[in-house]
Amino acid sequence: MKYKSLKIAVTVLLCALTLPAYAETCYEQSPNLVTGGDVYYDLVMKKKISRKDDKKIKAFTKQLKGEWRGKAVAVSCRGSEKNPKTKTIKSKVTANMVEGVEKQLVLKAEMYMKAKKATANTTLHFFRRDNMFNAVIADENFVSYGDRLRRRTGKGSQFIETTYAMQLNDKKLNIKIHHYISGVLIAHEKWQLSKK
Repeated sequence: MKYKSLKIAVTVLLCALTLPAYAETCYEQSPNLVTGGDVYYDLVMKKKISRKDDKKIKAFTKQLKGEWRGKAVAVSCRGSEKNPKTKTIKSKVTANMVEGVEKQLVLKAEMYMKAKKATANTTLHFFRRDNMFNAVIADENFVSYGDRLRRRTGKGSQFIETTYAMQLNDKKLNIKIHHYISGVLIAHEKWQLSKK
């Protein structure tokens, strides 16, 4: 029992030391833009996932397959940069994690929003290898990484960055997701799930 407690404590400490910085204030610049400068927008510069890390990611995702329940909080940014406002949506979650194409992990969730008395379906795609960068694999219970891509719009394109931090303790999973457009934070989410 003492060994298990020590292992959990070491894991938490290790994650704290390796977890990348994330913006938490609306329209704050992405830490990756702050440190990388113009290279941030160069998709060619993304570091490929090594075979060793790919095996670790596979071992991690294997533990996540199955049914989950819990809660999620999503915060989106509204208003101007000088006068930002936030909208918060809290949901009860029933979800299923399955393996998708090209080594992806797909979360299909039913979200019940008590404040709205409404239910919505959400699908999240994790570990899309072609878009991944800055992967940190602390051990078999913790992974953080980011996605970057350009999405075409009617007026040109948007540069989109999404960062993920996933912590697994026994059968409890915490997920933090940060969404950036053109290098600034526009939304973030926190998921707290327990395996059925």
